[in-house]
Amino acid sequence: MHASIRIAAVASLFTAAATFAQTAPKYEVSKDIHIGGPGRWDYITVDSTTHNLYVTRSTHTQVIDSATGKVLADIEGGKGLHGVALMPSVNRAYITDGKAATLQVVDLKTNTLLGTIEAAEDADGIIYDAGSDRVLASCGDAGEMLILDPHADLSAAKVEKVELGGKPEYLAADGKGQAYVCLNDKNTIAVVDLKTKTVTNRWATGTGTQATGLAIDAKMAGCSLAAGTKR
Repeated sequence: MHASIRIAAVASLFTAAATFAQTAPKYEVSKDIHIGGPGRWDYITVDSTTHNLYVTRSTHTQVIDSATGKVLADIEGGKGLHGVALMPSVNRAYITDGKAATLQVVDLKTNTLLGTIEAAEDADGIIYDAGSDRVLASCGDAGEMLILDPHADLSAAKVEKVELGGKPEYLAADGKGQAYVCLNDKNTIAVVDLKTKTVTNRWATGTGTQATGLAIDAKMAGCSLAAGTKR
């Protein structure tokens, strides 16, 4: 099976229409990276320092040099991989495995699997929130968001769970104590207080249904949040 990654020369995948109405950004493809190997992918994560791409391919995760297109490493051992959260400060990557209901823990320097942490059914989207210094993961079939201390010793690592009342897909955090989670089956975004670990609000996605992707621009006044939905 052959696959390719298309890299676009854009500043952001989501923009606020009202802000950029007069100066619409120009989108263009700058490069196609053709890669091989089996497996489909879900999310792609970029290391902002090395510019390497972390691409989950169902049962393995490829680390790709975005400049050359070379596969630097291929991390085996998954059953149904979805997303990657990078933590250079502790030399770890956390990868969701939905079929195994676990989080893989990977050494960023050697790209080797250190072990797994018990998660929940259908572990899917995953991010690192610098504001709370926690890794956050959504678990679709379980209807939960997980909160993990990335500094904890692997053998003692435990996850805290927040009941969301719906099936989550991707998520985002504002760095100020709140997380936002797409609830795919409810056509809403759940707002989670990371301190109390409770859902404090629910925002309807309007005419957009089956919300999946989510991005936040915390630098804009009041924050700009955009969800990818089916229309």
